[in-house]
Amino acid sequence: MNDLALEFINISKSFPGVQALKEVSIQIKKADVHAIVGENGAGKSTLMKIAVGELLRDAGVIKVFGREAQINSPFDGYRYGISLIHQEFSLVPTLDVAQNIFLGRELTRGYLSFMDNNLMYKQTEKILDSLKMFHLDPCAKVKDLTVAQKQVVEITKALSLNSKIIIMDEPTAALTLEETRRLFEVIRELKAKGVTILFISHRIEEIFEIADKVSILRDGELILTKSVAQINRDQIINNMVGRSLEFIFPPKVKKKEEAEVILEVKKISKERQFTNISFQLKEGEILGLAGLVGAGLSEVALSIFGLNHLDEGELYIKGEKVNINSPFEAIRYGVALLPEDRRELGLVIVRSVLENLTLPSLYWDIARKYFIDLKRELSLANEVQKELSLRFASFSQKVESLSGGNQQKVVVGKWLLTKPKILIMDEPTRGIDVGAKLEIYNIVNALAQKGIGIIFISSEFSEILGIAHRVLVMSEGRITAELDPKNSTEEDILKFATREKVS
Repeated sequence: MNDLALEFINISKSFPGVQALKEVSIQIKKADVHAIVGENGAGKSTLMKIAVGELLRDAGVIKVFGREAQINSPFDGYRYGISLIHQEFSLVPTLDVAQNIFLGRELTRGYLSFMDNNLMYKQTEKILDSLKMFHLDPCAKVKDLTVAQKQVVEITKALSLNSKIIIMDEPTAALTLEETRRLFEVIRELKAKGVTILFISHRIEEIFEIADKVSILRDGELILTKSVAQINRDQIINNMVGRSLEFIFPPKVKKKEEAEVILEVKKISKERQFTNISFQLKEGEILGLAGLVGAGLSEVALSIFGLNHLDEGELYIKGEKVNINSPFEAIRYGVALLPEDRRELGLVIVRSVLENLTLPSLYWDIARKYFIDLKRELSLANEVQKELSLRFASFSQKVESLSGGNQQKVVVGKWLLTKPKILIMDEPTRGIDVGAKLEIYNIVNALAQKGIGIIFISSEFSEILGIAHRVLVMSEGRITAELDPKNSTEEDILKFATREKVS
């Protein structure tokens, strides 16, 4: 009896100038959690999109429960019982939660097939209650949700299809530790009911917690498939990157003895978001901001950048009191922000690499009397490409086609061209692989060495401890502790991240 849920047999796929997949063959057993790992650009997402019909393979065979499957469209994927939870959200912001979940397959009633909104809301509520991850209102508009809540909507949408094979592409990237734990409980429940899970994650530790087997892709080729019990963390990383990579944080840049305070935040507050936040940032310092989802970290970052107007409090840059009420004013004062959601807030994904890199600098440095100096634009873009080791086919390539790591480098690069004094990085390594993370850490160190003050926000506590000179912990909109990374642990951060009162 065939015990395989899904088989990829010699799958190949190429794009102009790129061989994305080369004769990849993987067997996934029924009711297994099978991890697929690899660096950005290794071919993981391409293979998963082929499985659900979002991309067409050039060659090869797909078998579903032992039978050859003709999957040529997303409808075919649903028909064969396969669903994909995307890493990048595929939600309509102006629709509510229930409408997004049943989009394109709305429930109807009566002879004339009127849309049955009540039934859709009830079905949505039932699935959300089973997840117990968030108390989400099925009527809430998606545009008003946090990144973590949007991820829950994506998971709920897949579960509503009653799929026999569910592909989860970085499902925990925006979730807290508690939410991740609950998601793993849901995965185990699905597995017990006979559902097969393909699990893609850059967090290696998650693979050992939840997966039965792991397949490693590199440069579009399958490197190996092994039981998780027969492989260790270092072997996974070495096979992913094709070289020995001891994944440690680079040595921290030494802080200047008499470094100048370049940013002072004094008792800033925003109703229902954060209260009485005060701190200083010095030249060349990497200041870590840590906390759980909902602690107010991103809201503080958006306020400093002029996107979230303060109710009270003051900001000082190099001792001068400033009023920053828009990103335009923030750029003028030398403040830059890498947002938490790079695709929605950090990039214009349908435009070219060149346009994205130079967009914030057009007014300040590139435009001449309302005309763009094309020669200067290309010259500056070339400089930042070399500085950040950006990898792409040409400057005219659309940024949406780049790997996650290179997309993040484009966001860094565009702000470097504005010559910032203060760089706020909100979850800069979310959704990128271990090799790309190390590159980002090296870039952060290099920028600090140049004297740029960096506010580094991360929900990965090991990352905060490894990269920051000093750590501020937030809980429920308040700073609850200031920690020295040399003498602190992840448990210390978690302890203060769950406190309600200032210590």
